[in-house]
Amino acid sequence: MKILTNLNGQMLALLRGSGSVVSSQRASVKNATAGNRPCVRRVHGEEGQALVEMAYMLPWLLVLVLGVFIMGKYISDYQGVTDATGAAARSLARARSVSTDPCADAYAAFTGALATNFSASNVTNFTVTVTNPSDGTTSFTETGTSCASDASKLGGGGDNAQVSVTYKDSCLIPGWAGSCPNINASVTEYVY
Repeated sequence: MKILTNLNGQMLALLRGSGSVVSSQRASVKNATAGNRPCVRRVHGEEGQALVEMAYMLPWLLVLVLGVFIMGKYISDYQGVTDATGAAARSLARARSVSTDPCADAYAAFTGALATNFSASNVTNFTVTVTNPSDGTTSFTETGTSCASDASKLGGGGDNAQVSVTYKDSCLIPGWAGSCPNINASVTEYVY
């Protein structure tokens, strides 16, 4: 091993890549190269870093995916209830003058138009309203599935028949029954 007394000599020896250099005070300095390649020293304790990062991010990722799934189900349910409400309003507009109980016909059209994954027992409000569009007066309002006694009050041609439905949606997550949203749909049809 060579002993170099000046700093310039030590620096040149390090740059040339000799194994080790010893100064005049006998302190050893290791070279940072192995041959012509730099040595990479691995810091110990980094093996579980990816696992810890995944443990932090996985719950957030699951919440995001579950939220997208629940929102998609709610939008699908909303569209299904709105479509069935539209069928009820069309039935009411057509059956107003030919049926003895147009509200029951409208409710039957509503339940018939519901998809198989819906239950008519979840309907908490079924309201039929007939208004005159020229002055905005309401000639008839019935909450319920039958209006046989008041069928004559349903108005004449040119009125607007509106059906409003409140549907208690089912939750995807068990135990969250109290916080399930209601679907409120309202469709107005012109009465001929």
